[in-house]
Amino acid sequence: MADKLTKELGENIAKRTRKPVILLAIIPVFVIWSDDIWIFLGYLLKSEKEEFEFWEKIIKSGISVFGFVIAVFLTLARSVDLHNLLDKILFRVRKKTNRIICDELISAVRRLDPARADIMVGKDKMITRLFYHFANKQNELRGLAFTYWENYFANILIGIIAFLSLTLCVVLWWISDASYYGLAASGIPLIIVLAIFFSTKFSLVPKIYNLPKQQISEVSASNNVELLAQVDARFIEK
Repeated sequence: MADKLTKELGENIAKRTRKPVILLAIIPVFVIWSDDIWIFLGYLLKSEKEEFEFWEKIIKSGISVFGFVIAVFLTLARSVDLHNLLDKILFRVRKKTNRIICDELISAVRRLDPARADIMVGKDKMITRLFYHFANKQNELRGLAFTYWENYFANILIGIIAFLSLTLCVVLWWISDASYYGLAASGIPLIIVLAIFFSTKFSLVPKIYNLPKQQISEVSASNNVELLAQVDARFIEK
């Protein structure tokens, strides 16, 4: 049965991405109708109080409906495990993390008993299960791992949506009669794409890669007897 952290991971990713996705979905609309929106805002500010309140209600209702549509999209994305699918196809951070886990755990066992380490080579799925046997008991580091992965998956979704929004903004501006105000709006998704790319690649992903090393180092230093016992139980045929 999945524990609280596992259950909340998808929910937290959806919560973190909802508002940025709404913003990024609205920007292409501004690109198309930027001139009309400025004219309408000018008219609205000069309108009577009753008329202003009427349009305010309309706009708020429209935003609510739009937010509901985005919430449905994020729910569907979570149900199909979209963040993991994008990582598997485009970025492969989880795959490299699993490789690090296997290499580091074999190295840790090799320092204790080379013969046992040789038996483990090539049995990646079993090694990964052995890692989580210990990692699930490291509450503080495990919580940190969930935080890193939550941030990473949220960044994937926001980054992809921002890139699509940027592409759509430029295409719509190019094929329409939109003003340069509309083109300037595409700077928002561009800034988001660049910020997510650099922060994820040079800060977050290295932390994800280093954390299993820290977890395995802790197991090797303080729990090597159980580590060897688990290797015997899992890898050595009786």
